[in-house]
Formats: sequence, C-alpha cells, structure tokens
Amino acid sequence: MAKGVSLQVVDVWKTYRDRGRTEALRGVTLEVERGELFSILGPSGCGKTTLLRIIAGLSAPDRGKVFFDGVDVTGLPAYERDIGMVFQDLALFPHLTVYKNVAFSLELAGVPREVAERRVREVLELVHLPFEVFAHRKIQQLSGGQQQRVAIARALARDPRLLLLDEPFSHLDYKVRLELIKELKRLQRETGVTTVYVTHDQNEAMMLSDRLALMKDGVVLQVGRPDEVYRKPANAFVASFLGESNLVRLRAVGGVAEFRGARLDLSLLSEEYKGYTGEVTLFVRPEHVSLHPPPHGRYIEVEAVVVDRVFLGPLTKVVLDGLGDAAFEALFPSRDASGLEERAPVKVYIDLSETRVFSEE
Repeated sequence: MAKGVSLQVVDVWKTYRDRGRTEALRGVTLEVERGELFSILGPSGCGKTTLLRIIAGLSAPDRGKVFFDGVDVTGLPAYERDIGMVFQDLALFPHLTVYKNVAFSLELAGVPREVAERRVREVLELVHLPFEVFAHRKIQQLSGGQQQRVAIARALARDPRLLLLDEPFSHLDYKVRLELIKELKRLQRETGVTTVYVTHDQNEAMMLSDRLALMKDGVVLQVGRPDEVYRKPANAFVASFLGESNLVRLRAVGGVAEFRGARLDLSLLSEEYKGYTGEVTLFVRPEHVSLHPPPHGRYIEVEAVVVDRVFLGPLTKVVLDGLGDAAFEALFPSRDASGLEERAPVKVYIDLSETRVFSEE
C-alpha cells in the first residue's frame, strides 16, 4: 500500500494586492489520490506555483481549505505538514557538502547522527549518487543533473508523506531533463510518496503523470489522465496547449458546417451540436489526418495544397494550405509522404471519431 497522503484542495482563492489586484487562484478544487503522481500544468502566470505554495503551507489562501487524508491542514505551517519540497532554483547550500545538504533537515529535527547518516546513505543511493563517491563533494563540484538529484534526496530525507516539486528541471538541457523525469517516476514508484509536480512543459506532464490538472488564469480547466485530456480536451485552450493541434474556425447553420466543400454534420462529433447555429472551432490532431480513408468509415474528404514537408524519421510532418486560417499540419508515415510534392494538390481524409468541436460562446 502506498504510504503517501491523499490531498484535497477545496474552493481555494488567492488574490495579490501588492501591485494592483491580481487574482492568482479562483475557486480551485482538486483531489490527489494517495500514492499518485499528479502534475499541475499551465502557462506562466496561471497560478500553479501559488497553488503549490498553499498546499505546502508557505502561503495562506484568502478562502478555501486544504486537507491531508481528510484532516484540515489549512492553518498548519509548512514544518508541521510532513512534506518534502524541491524548488525551481533548488535552494541548495553551496558552501556545504552533499552530505550536509541532505542531512540538513534531519539535523534540525535532532535526529541522532548514526540514524541521520544511515538515512542520507539510503536516499543518495535511491537517487543514484553513491554515498562514498558524492557525500563529501561540494555542490559546486556537481553537474546540474547531479545537483537536482541532491535536491530530490534532501526532500526525501525525512520520509515525507507528500513530495512537492516546482518546475525542478526547467533549467536543464533536454537530454538531462529526460533522464531525470524517468528517474523521478522510478523514485515515486519505489517510495510510494504522493507527488505533486508543477510544470509549464506539456511533455513533462504527459510523461510523468498518473493524472494532471491543466490551469489557466487561476482556474482548473480539466483534470484527467494524460491520454484522456489529450484525446478529449474540454475546450479549445486545452486542445491547443496540450500537444500539437489544428484549430479551424467554421460557421455552423442548423448543425451543419461547410469545410472546404465538404458538408460536416456536427452531431457526428457531439450530440449537443445537433441543429446548432453559430461560430464553432474544429479541433484536429495532425496524426488524425491521413492520405487514405480510415477503415471505420467516419471521415470527411477534403482537398488541400502541400506547402512544406519536414522529415521526422518514421513520420513526416506535412504543412497544408487551404484548410483554415493558419497552416494546417498533418503527420503521415514517411513512406506515404515521400511522393508528395510542394505546391501540389493533395486529397486528405480527416478522422471524425478523433475530431472535436467547440463553440465560440
């Protein structure tokens, strides 16, 4: 059984008034299950770090409650919440050794020296920094990735019930970041600690998370498994933020929109658009456009013009003109796309079972 806590955030509001009035959080409610790896995703300024600080006890909400295992901890200071935290700037002590950094919270708590050393050894081994090799090195002697591992080890040293991470890998290059994301997932599975990870990077969130919450302007727009949110976005913002997408604005009359000469019955996409009249946005992922009709038969056939091709190994990204206000992108198997020529017309098929529609209202 996972040893972490369950986390509930209920109707949390936060407004900053130091420079005018900024509503950082507006009625945020979410639940994280015990032992879950949960990401809070969104653009800069959406309120995700403010939410993490309130969960940690480093900031107080104007309104709302925070519960650990059903117990109200809203008024508890951070040091009484049994959490570990990794900050974006790591907050390591550069003048101390790796051992002293990791042992810092244990020494503050008065843990006996022998017990502290055993625990430091355990967590350093857990993050793949062998004690004999790294314990007595100074922080400046470590690479960025190694420093990040020290920060995670320090956060785990007191065996917290909840681990909070605020964009911890944002300053690292892609290869190191990818390696640490895999390591964090392994650590979380081995320890069972409930983990909340804040990021603006959609790829990090999708690779890491059991579930994620996507935020904008202080509001949670959607919560779900990465594949659920990716395939069934709640609105156009979620669709455009998570993964690559094509958004095409159309005019619907009586539930039917015309798309490049093809009549599209919107009720095939969602029953709520049956008979609908108004502006709509069609959402299509590049991988749901093909050069051949989908086998299930629910598709529309349209004509476009090839603008550009970008070879990506097994896949080729093809930019098409004439399918919307902006360039329309498709992902084709490279063997199929090899015969396409720039500025040449092409017939493509859009899979309606994977297409979504949103109203402009």
